[in-house]
Amino acid sequence: YTCSADKTTKAFDIQTGNCVKVYDGHHNAVNCLEISEDRTRLFTGSNDQTVRSYNVKTAVCTHKFTFHGRVMCLHNAFDLLFVGLNTGIVTLVDLKKNACVERLHCHDPRGVSCLATATEGQRKLLCTGSFDATISIRDSTVSCAIRRDHVRSLINVVENFIYSGAADNQVLAHNLNTGELVRSYKGHTLSVSGLQVVGRVLVSSCLDKLIRCYDLASAELLQVYGGHKEMIFSVHMFNGKIYSGARDGKVVSVKLDLRVYHQCLWKDCNLKYGVMSHLTDHV
Repeated sequence: YTCSADKTTKAFDIQTGNCVKVYDGHHNAVNCLEISEDRTRLFTGSNDQTVRSYNVKTAVCTHKFTFHGRVMCLHNAFDLLFVGLNTGIVTLVDLKKNACVERLHCHDPRGVSCLATATEGQRKLLCTGSFDATISIRDSTVSCAIRRDHVRSLINVVENFIYSGAADNQVLAHNLNTGELVRSYKGHTLSVSGLQVVGRVLVSSCLDKLIRCYDLASAELLQVYGGHKEMIFSVHMFNGKIYSGARDGKVVSVKLDLRVYHQCLWKDCNLKYGVMSHLTDHV
């Protein structure tokens, strides 16, 4: 699934690359999308200040939610849809009632850039990243913050750690419970635009047109991938493949294989490319 400034969200067949369904109806750029936990609903958030809910199979819009701000990010957990707005507010939508049930003032007046959830014993946590360069960690059902950590604007929560990346060209790992900085993943030359943890590997995308793969425990840079001519805006891992979307509207897929690499020997570069043609483009 991809969303775009062309006001649509599209579904593509991974095997053929063909577009198989178009979800339309927004009147401005679509910034984010989320699939429900039962895989039956597709949620899209837009600059037109709405979230639309579609039937995944039929592409029919079944519900529309309107907010007082541009929708920047979405996250589905605990039978709720968390909606992050450019006003700094996160609105909670009850997916059983299809109604807005709570508004959390997380970062106002700065916009919310990303959302994630976690559990701490019986407590359900909401992690929100913002353009104010902080992450707020709070109980997902109340409006008071539990912790505020001065970190980044892209987040991925895995077990007891929160991984974050931003315009300072690095990904940081913090202990979710204490806020302690545990690890730093370096090597990006421009802003980090996406990240995902898969097993023992952290995959990140960067505006420098490269995808980097790190050892999760040691933060060692294992491999890089290219393939794009424009800045990469997002990255996602699925079934052993890396999918990345760029500024020119293209999505590139490449198989992740850390056993094979082609090392650049030009001057002091030493980057290990996973695909030979990507190294050739680099040189």
